[in-house]
Amino acid sequence: MNGARIKKVILRPGDSIRIGSSPPYRFDGETLDVSLEGAGMTIALKDVGITRDGRTLIQNINLTIPADSFVGVLGPSGAGKSLMLGTLSSTMLPTAGAVEFDDGQKVLDHLDLLPVEAWHRHAGDIVYTDLTVQENLDFAAEIRLPDFSPTDRAERVDFALEAVGLLEHRPRRWDSLGRAAKRVSVAIELLLQPRLLPARRTNEAGWIRECRRG
Repeated sequence: MNGARIKKVILRPGDSIRIGSSPPYRFDGETLDVSLEGAGMTIALKDVGITRDGRTLIQNINLTIPADSFVGVLGPSGAGKSLMLGTLSSTMLPTAGAVEFDDGQKVLDHLDLLPVEAWHRHAGDIVYTDLTVQENLDFAAEIRLPDFSPTDRAERVDFALEAVGLLEHRPRRWDSLGRAAKRVSVAIELLLQPRLLPARRTNEAGWIRECRRG
């Protein structure tokens, strides 16, 4: 309850609880309502390293990612990008150092919590290529946010499109966006406002060119 493990407690209005790996529920004094929203998560790698079969794969990684920020990790093949993303999302545990989130909470002490907070954006696109950006987001919102009113869903769609810089492209078809098309899949994941969103891109060279353009 409220981030602490408990066995027995009296709930008070405003308390937030999580049962196992469930999403959080908030108690309003009478009922428990599921909460699919959350503020961003600050996460830090401190002297993180991974060793396998006597081989050091990554070492001395120190990185802090502030809440509500987009961070790109660039590097050549074999540099350890996937290993680092694995430690950030708790799908891979480091053999040295520590991964911490929020106010210094160690991932190793909360392995049942962080995976629920972290949604994964895989390399493949999760869109309908013949629909517009707006239509893709509206359709995804109806499926992922069935309990939201049309007004609330529209606000969440606007939030997601603004976060990835696609508001002005909402009437365009997905297959006309070029490199910006990847952002639609990210926007769809942002509809649920995940606290942490590890994502991978397959065309890293294209991503570098896009970043250099500004």
